[in-house]
Amino acid sequence: SEAGSPAQCERALRQARLPVKLGGLGLTSMAAIRRAAWVGTWALVWTPLRQLHAPFRAVDITAESAADFQQLSIFTELQEAHSTLLDDYDYVARTYEQYDRQVFDYCKPGLWSSRNCPDRP
Repeated sequence: SEAGSPAQCERALRQARLPVKLGGLGLTSMAAIRRAAWVGTWALVWTPLRQLHAPFRAVDITAESAADFQQLSIFTELQEAHSTLLDDYDYVARTYEQYDRQVFDYCKPGLWSSRNCPDRP
């Protein structure tokens, strides 16, 4: 069998990333979660690293470069990744807040709701 066209391959990849209940394989794009994975890893290991290795105790990974201080590039990149995640979080929170303000469901005749109704059959 031959490989599909680039467009077919792209469609297959998009479908594979859909949740199983939507006909996909539930695969996660590693590129899509790389920042969160990197920041999360540092968040998990930084305190134990500082406890186990004395020279790390003096390192402040949150410090920003200034005229008298040059932060290591790895920590500058970590700060940028963290900032991007916070921006993404704010965007998602604002979007969901807008969704919550919109009327999109009727639980009972004549009564509106801005959220899904758990008591609905």
